Amino acid sequence: GSLEISGSFHAFTLDSDNVVLGQGSGLLMEAGANDNVVIGTNAGASLTTGDYNIFIGSGSGGTLSTTSYNVMIGKDAGGATTHHNSSANVCVGWEAGMNGNASPGNVAIGYQALKGISAGNRSYNVAIGYRAGMDVNTGIGNSLLGYAAGYNVSSGDYNCLIGYSNAYGLSTGNYNTMLGSSNGSAVSG
Repeated sequence: GSLEISGSFHAFTLDSDNVVLGQGSGLLMEAGANDNVVIGTNAGASLTTGDYNIFIGSGSGGTLSTTSYNVMIGKDAGGATTHHNSSANVCVGWEAGMNGNASPGNVAIGYQALKGISAGNRSYNVAIGYRAGMDVNTGIGNSLLGYAAGYNVSSGDYNCLIGYSNAYGLSTGNYNTMLGSSNGSAVSG
């Protein structure tokens, strides 16, 4: 069965195994939504029939409706993500992966990591660190590790950037590998 406390869950049904806690959380969930954990004010507020999601934190997963297999933990983690293809993402941290529209398979861990990812099916990015890959918009297949690593990579693909503020100036380059603190900070393109 489902559990709902102080939410606005309008389709409380047996055998759907959802947990919904918080005002405005799971507001639009329907009978087809199964095995979701939605905790926090307005968490998963637009979720209708998505399955196997975990949204913990105020506004987390806020605009996702039919997507599944996401883990979004932190205030507004994945909060403005809207597209049904935005599945199998892990976003942990305040505003991590916040704008992940049509972006499956991304991992964003840290304050505002991959916050800007938003334009069409841009997937399989990994950003770990405070603001790592914050401005990735259409990039695909990037691995960004460290404080502000790949911060300005907007449309670059398949970059591996590891270190404190690594490749801070890189915005559109592809297939780069950079290691070290502030390495490649003047690189552009």
